Amino acid sequence: MARFEGIASIRRALSMPNGTALLDIKPDGSQWRWATVPADRARMAMACGIAAITGGWKLYVSLPDDPMSNALEIVGLSKTADRAEPAGEAPKALLHVVVSPPPHTRTPDTYTVKVTDSSATPVEQATVTLHNYSSNGADDVHTQNTDGAGVATFPNETLRSKTTTRPIGEGERVTTVTPPKLTVSKDGFDTVRLNLL
Repeated sequence: MARFEGIASIRRALSMPNGTALLDIKPDGSQWRWATVPADRARMAMACGIAAITGGWKLYVSLPDDPMSNALEIVGLSKTADRAEPAGEAPKALLHVVVSPPPHTRTPDTYTVKVTDSSATPVEQATVTLHNYSSNGADDVHTQNTDGAGVATFPNETLRSKTTTRPIGEGERVTTVTPPKLTVSKDGFDTVRLNLL
């Protein structure tokens, strides 16, 4: 089951040199985000995206269960008209963010965050914020700026999610798990927000 399946607005569709497509979409009720379509479906996705943009329609999209993935599983053209958003800031440039090693729980590790633009050029002085949690659930926030190589480092970090439980009725409780997050921002670029676990 997808974490989102339904209609989405679209404002940009880019064909990438490696054959994939990037679509700048906003699933209904969510935020603008860049999503990737693999090369074997990129032409169809580009055609749907361009038709939706020029005709003022929404797309029909499906995003995978994995919250770390930005791959679109389904892209189709919807017959739902898209309402224009209020006039405001024009779309900004795209940041690419790579975290290594892959985020994991339980043991401390040094995480390196590499930030580049769409041409793979390092982005210097991007603000990278790690919003982690302590073992007792308290906020544990660290902020770094990328260096000339577009890199920020967070040493000796143990990634933890925060679990909260609250009553919703007689004898019933709901548990919410909030994963650690990484936020990357830089003037002139769209802000990137990633759930790490």
